[in-house]
Amino acid sequence: MVRQRSRAVSGLPNGAELVDSWDLLKIGPRELACAGIWPVQRENRVRVLVLAGGILHNPYQGITGQSFPGITRNQTFARNLINWLANAGPQPSASISNVAVTLHAIEVGLHDVITAILQKEFGKDSWTKGVPKKIRKDAVQLREEEDRAAPEEAYLYLLDRKEIIEKQWRLFAPFFEESGKGRSKSLEWFARLNEIRNRNAHPIKLRHRPLDAEEVQFLKDRLRFVQNVAQKCGVTVNVPA
Repeated sequence: MVRQRSRAVSGLPNGAELVDSWDLLKIGPRELACAGIWPVQRENRVRVLVLAGGILHNPYQGITGQSFPGITRNQTFARNLINWLANAGPQPSASISNVAVTLHAIEVGLHDVITAILQKEFGKDSWTKGVPKKIRKDAVQLREEEDRAAPEEAYLYLLDRKEIIEKQWRLFAPFFEESGKGRSKSLEWFARLNEIRNRNAHPIKLRHRPLDAEEVQFLKDRLRFVQNVAQKCGVTVNVPA
């Protein structure tokens, strides 16, 4: 890489320097690959970034019909790049406690919504008629191992709740089906929610794989979704302070 510092360039802020970098070697003369202007002194906040060579581009379709997603392939990177250029700094991520509170509200809200819908349909038989037998048996076994410390429904896993919704789709479709999507597509978000939930429950794993801004936003969106469904069912989803 060849670096040349300009000695006299008009229009530059004090303490900034212009650096031209050539690093693309091809047949023929070298091409300008990158030009950057950045502050030398901390108080100087000018930020300019220029990248050539097709490093960043908008999505487009090539002449063969192949799609090239460009910067849209990684929305988090795109958002962080814009923030950096705008001198906004990284978006603050939610603290572990805030994430735990959001997850708590989502899961409890789902439980209350499912319970309300099943009870409306099956009444006092909602547990036996609304919950698949395999799920009931596993929950009862877990309850016995803890000396019946809580009701059976307290021992359901998050994905058990998804399966209940799937098995009773006739009842849950009006609340959970997204426009133009069927049952499977409408419930795909459960898998992502479960992965985030499990990661958040393991501090060492979370240290190495912290939640990014997009995942935090996903949790906020799911909480709003569950709150909207709960409102339709006459259930209140409380978010602990």
